Amino acid sequence: MDCGAVVRWGLLGVSLSLGVTALVVWAQPPLARLTIPVEAVPLVSARALAHSTASATRLTRWDRHPQVYILDFADPAEQERTLGRIAAFVEQLDSPFDPPTGRATPPLRTRPAYDGHDYPASALVRFFNAARGAGQTLTAEESDLAQLLQRHQLLDRSSEGKWQATSPEPVLLSLAQGPPVSSRWAVLRHELSHAEFFINSAYRNYCLAFWHTLPENHRRLAREALARQGYRPDDEELLVNELQAYLWEPLTLGFLEACLRKTGASLVEWQERFLHGIDQAHPPITDFFTDADQRAPQQAKQGRRFTKTTAPL
Repeated sequence: MDCGAVVRWGLLGVSLSLGVTALVVWAQPPLARLTIPVEAVPLVSARALAHSTASATRLTRWDRHPQVYILDFADPAEQERTLGRIAAFVEQLDSPFDPPTGRATPPLRTRPAYDGHDYPASALVRFFNAARGAGQTLTAEESDLAQLLQRHQLLDRSSEGKWQATSPEPVLLSLAQGPPVSSRWAVLRHELSHAEFFINSAYRNYCLAFWHTLPENHRRLAREALARQGYRPDDEELLVNELQAYLWEPLTLGFLEACLRKTGASLVEWQERFLHGIDQAHPPITDFFTDADQRAPQQAKQGRRFTKTTAPL
């Protein structure tokens, strides 16, 4: 389905991926140039994006929240080359810059690669300004991304050259072509729930309140499990945002599920309580998780019960 503006990426060089969960080795960044489209970015539904099989990287906007932009990369390697260092800077302890000296990290390193990404514009601003302040040259892909975001008014630059977010603050999500529709939907729904967290303050406050209803020993287990996934354990709002998204795929956090079962709890139980609270809220917090267009196919697998997501796309 042709549901977005084509973003052409030319690539010289390769990135090495290892293992099922894709451990990526950073070497010298490959060269790439991005032809930035000048046409307006089209609105698409989650359904259309999940079914998209585009052969070129595309930029679209979510029809539910037009300030949410989605980069659908032609393949996972392109996504990693473009957003890998940003993920490390925003979400992980191994930042590509070494404060307070501003020196770059060693040129060769390994870390988890993500199936999708989610960043409010302010997080992208922090990355680009940190690179500028550290005197570090952006990779070709990062530079092209910055130009793309500026062209479409997600970011702007001051007269002094500092990056800044536009208002209302946009959100950038990404996923990549390759997996089947059911897997693309799982990644997309995960990332769209992050967008809901960023944009909808009522939902964000509900998630934070839910986190604090969990016993301290359960929150500790969640921190440890998410740290194993590469997330910063000292950033509580980041952990809460990730947990609410992962509640849709309890077995994704198998380590946490195994630990919780020893205490008599489970992620499915957390999910049921989480959704019950949303259902009972007055005024309503969000309809994202009950909107038919957001439901995933074939979610009741391996004995798990998903209360809101059994309808096909």
